[in-house]
Amino acid sequence: MVTRAPEALRWERGPVEADVVVSGAVADLMLVVSRRVPPQDDRVTVTGDRALLDHWLAHTAF
Repeated sequence: MVTRAPEALRWERGPVEADVVVSGAVADLMLVVSRRVPPQDDRVTVTGDRALLDHWLAHTAF
């Protein structure tokens, strides 16, 4: 799980509950996070709060 905090991104392993989940191959997830592939691309699956994902992508710089 990756969370965005004011000072930095944080990540943790293990089963956790999330408001939005983006699933796919690691390379494809990195392409989504870096905005090189849109979240609606067939290579990834988004479940949960899509508006939260859009907000996260709009406010996280890489």
